[in-house]
Amino acid sequence: MEQNENNINEQPLITINQAAIILSVHPNTIRNYIEKGCLKAFSLPSGKKILLCETDVRNLIQEKVPVNG
Repeated sequence: MEQNENNINEQPLITINQAAIILSVHPNTIRNYIEKGCLKAFSLPSGKKILLCETDVRNLIQEKVPVNG
């Protein structure tokens, strides 16, 4: 999980729960996508919150990444 990215401040960021709602999946599915490298996650300096780029999440809809596999 990356903590800093050059253009992160320019992109809308969302939480795991928000991403799950967009993709109509369980939040654990989003965590699996992060572990598989299908989604890039960013953590706040506190390490307590994980954020995702909304654009990456919406692009995942088009890629139709399988949940298992």
